[in-house]
Amino acid sequence: GKEAKSHRHWSHLLHLYPLRTISKKANEELFEKSVDTWTDLSTALLDGVSKSGYAPCGAMCLYAQIGKTERLDSLMNVFLYGRSSRGPNAWASTMYREFGPVIETPLFFAASLQELFLQSNGNEVKVFPAVSGCMGDITIHRYRTEGGFEISAKYVEGKTAFIEVKSLNGNDLILKSNMENMGTNRQEEVVSQIEKNRYQVQLAMRKHTFI
Repeated sequence: GKEAKSHRHWSHLLHLYPLRTISKKANEELFEKSVDTWTDLSTALLDGVSKSGYAPCGAMCLYAQIGKTERLDSLMNVFLYGRSSRGPNAWASTMYREFGPVIETPLFFAASLQELFLQSNGNEVKVFPAVSGCMGDITIHRYRTEGGFEISAKYVEGKTAFIEVKSLNGNDLILKSNMENMGTNRQEEVVSQIEKNRYQVQLAMRKHTFI
């Protein structure tokens, strides 16, 4: 076969991200191997210089989808502290020097961080699905999701401290979170466990709840 070459785009993995049309459970081993191979080719340094700031952002999103966090710290470091042929990848504002009148890469980095904190597909929402080891405390406030939900949450000292859910359309929610003691507080009549770390949140009547 032909020798594999690096490329910052991942058209062969669009069904995984951003389309989310197939679950990693369909073939978990194949998906992880595909993401690892593309990431190794596309984010490797050449003579100490990163080829692209865009590829590490794409890799962060792909790993967030399959729930693999081991490489997220190094990918963020490539973007934030690495150097490209144009100079430093990022300034203090996380914006960086692009070639020509384009700014998609720093905007994509901001979007990739959001994928680590919150994901949604239909009426299912994942809160802090791919937080990596280098991150400190995290707060998200009134993030909008698919299905018409508004989510606020806080992550403190490695744990989810609270989640606030508002249904803008009066729909029930499937919530995925590793928050401890979910459904055992005063909202027990609202939150019911489906399986480990996966819960049904009934919002059709009240539309708003703290968890």
